[in-house]
Amino acid sequence: MNSLLTGAAMMTLLALVLTGCASETLTPLDVSGMDRTKTAGRISYTAGGYVGWWDQAPLPGQPTNLVLYSTSTNQVVQTVGSPAALSAKNLEFLQSPKWAKSVVLVMDPSTNSIEDSFAVDAHGAPNNKPTTPTKISGYEGWWNGTPADGNVAGLPVETVQINTDTNAVIDGYNRTTKSTPINYTVVPDPAWPKHSIVIIDTSTNKVIHSFKIEEDGTPLY
Repeated sequence: MNSLLTGAAMMTLLALVLTGCASETLTPLDVSGMDRTKTAGRISYTAGGYVGWWDQAPLPGQPTNLVLYSTSTNQVVQTVGSPAALSAKNLEFLQSPKWAKSVVLVMDPSTNSIEDSFAVDAHGAPNNKPTTPTKISGYEGWWNGTPADGNVAGLPVETVQINTDTNAVIDGYNRTTKSTPINYTVVPDPAWPKHSIVIIDTSTNKVIHSFKIEEDGTPLY
């Protein structure tokens, strides 16, 4: 008798448990704080194109109609979903000079916003280089510095720094006037090293120093 009552009680308890589970309202997991554009190894490159966060189930508010635009070739290299045709406003944003070369921009054309960007190597594979150039207003070195003992004998009085890819004066310095804007007419020389900064002594127009730079201007010396 006791065993039968125990069995009945167990059945009643099981029914209550099952009823409770069936009527319980589950709270959805809050994923609003997730950012798939910042995760490690988030983008890979295959024969079929770029694989990334856009291939996963979309998070709340995540755009699903995207274009992947190459700044190297100035064209769309991949689409995700069914994005609208690029407008003049879209193209103006994508072709902005602020973007570095060899970058893929992930755009939502409907909102004219860049959802992600990643730099690629010569083969198109993603790498970890910056996607926007760093604005560098000049470089410091022995050519424009003052030794700790204050002795500037033998150092150039005036120099300019020239980017050999753009043939533009990046910065200058005159020890006498302490002026940095230097009025100097650049005469490009084919002998100058590419992807470099050359330091020119304006009194002789001779290169007195040079160093390689990354695409964003970061020195490699």
